[in-house]
Amino acid sequence: MIIHRVRDVDLGEDASRIRTGQAPHVMVIFRNLAISLLGLLGHDSPIEGLRHFAWNPAEAIRVVTRCPKPFAQAKMK
Repeated sequence: MIIHRVRDVDLGEDASRIRTGQAPHVMVIFRNLAISLLGLLGHDSPIEGLRHFAWNPAEAIRVVTRCPKPFAQAKMK
């Protein structure tokens, strides 16, 4: 329920004019990816992250084009 609110209110999903074919489903995937990426980057809210990258577009490009570092994995016993 929370992810829908974020997509709808923060990312304006209901105002989107993309309504035909598979495009709405693809956009849901992209929006969920963006929300998850902002969380992984340490932003407390998606709006905070969106504002940060709106003011720093070069950093946004660098984040989505760089080779990702693997996450530290917990040691299993």
